[in-house]
This record gives sequence, C-alpha cells and structure tokens, in this order.
Amino acid sequence: MYIAGSTIPLLMRAGLNDPTAGTERLPYIMRGIKKSQNNVSRNRLPITSEVLKRLCNLLSTGVFSPFMDLMLQCAFMTAFFGFLRCGEFTCKTKDDYLNCVIIDDVEISLLHDRFVLKLKTSKTDPFRLGVEITINENDIFRPVHIMNKYLKYKHSWEL
Repeated sequence: MYIAGSTIPLLMRAGLNDPTAGTERLPYIMRGIKKSQNNVSRNRLPITSEVLKRLCNLLSTGVFSPFMDLMLQCAFMTAFFGFLRCGEFTCKTKDDYLNCVIIDDVEISLLHDRFVLKLKTSKTDPFRLGVEITINENDIFRPVHIMNKYLKYKHSWEL
C-alpha cells in the first residue's frame, strides 16, 4: 500500500514489515480523510431563459449537423418548458427502450399551438402509469414550431 508522502515504501524496501498490514479499517479511514479534505462542491446553476436563448441561437447558426442542432434545440426547449430533469427524457443505455422517450410519445395538436409529451416514468409518477406534459407555443422560443420542424426532418430522414 502506498500513501502519498509517507515512509511506508521506504520501510518496505529496507525489509521492515508494513505497519498498515492487517488494518481492515484503514481504507475506510483514508476515504473519510479524503472526503473531509475535498470539500469542493459543484454548484449547479439553472438554465435560465437567457441561457436557453443563447444556446438555441448558437445551435441555429450550425454547430454540429443540421439534424443534431435541431434535435438539441428541441430537447433543450422541451426540458425547459416541461420542467423536466435530464433522466426523464433521456436513456441511460442505448438499449433502454422501455423508459426512453420516442417519436411516438410526441403528439402535436392540429392547430400547432401545443404538443403533448408522454413520459413513461417520472419522479412525479410514483405508480409508473405515465405522465402527459403539455408544452404550449410562445412567440419568443417557439418550442412547438421547433418540435414540428424536428419531427418533419426526422420523418423525411427515415424515408
């Protein structure tokens, strides 16, 4: 075992016994010391409407591919206006289709003034019956317009 800045490696090279041998609690003590010395906490700042606007403006100039830029705008706006956590509309693994949001979970109204997102699971759904989240159109961000544009792009891309 090597502890930074200690003389244990020197003792072992000199042929002396390791003083930490047989101490089962030492790893727990070391982990506790590490935790107590590393009191740096990351502040998670909320995505404000100004941050969302800057992200979407940047993506609309073309950062990745047109499809990826549109998909990210759509995801950001859906999460923002639906008050969603990332884990509620993303997959943990590429094979996690049961809890993932898919295209069929989005339904745009005939008037294009809102869309409904059907979540299979949510923190607010303790019985896992599913939750429907309605996102309405607004004049500044136009989330329904972006979602409709994304769905059309996605369907034309699949053909």
